Amino acid sequence: MVLLFVPLLFWSLAGYWYIENHTLAANIQQLEEAGRANHEAVARYTARLKVLMAKDMSHTTERSMLMYMVDCANAQLVLDTITFTENGFTITGISTAPEVVLAYSQKLKSVLKGVTINEKQGIDAARKVHTFQLSGHYGKSDDTKKTTNKASQ
Repeated sequence: MVLLFVPLLFWSLAGYWYIENHTLAANIQQLEEAGRANHEAVARYTARLKVLMAKDMSHTTERSMLMYMVDCANAQLVLDTITFTENGFTITGISTAPEVVLAYSQKLKSVLKGVTINEKQGIDAARKVHTFQLSGHYGKSDDTKKTTNKASQ
């Protein structure tokens, strides 16, 4: 009886190990296929991100820029209008002092990399407030182009 039990135990263990090994190999194959699909998706995303980042600020959507603009404004500023164009934006509003507009302009310049910001300020005599208009343009500023041309001459 023992002689019959030992081979039966051996074949049972061998069958169990074979089934477990086959199941493990199938699971590994599924994980490799899922990993390959994820790797391809990450590679496509990375390539797309490199293309978008190479365009300086053109990858930034209007919504995110609007969020930065509103986030940078403080309680001493009222943003009347924000208009987006193909190559930039325009912000108009009122402020309590000219220094507040200058600080807002500097903060926007630091947050929105690659954007040239020009500002105009005035005083509305009827409302007795400071008005401002900020114009932002994507890309290099005209000053850097001028210095580059002077250096090359």
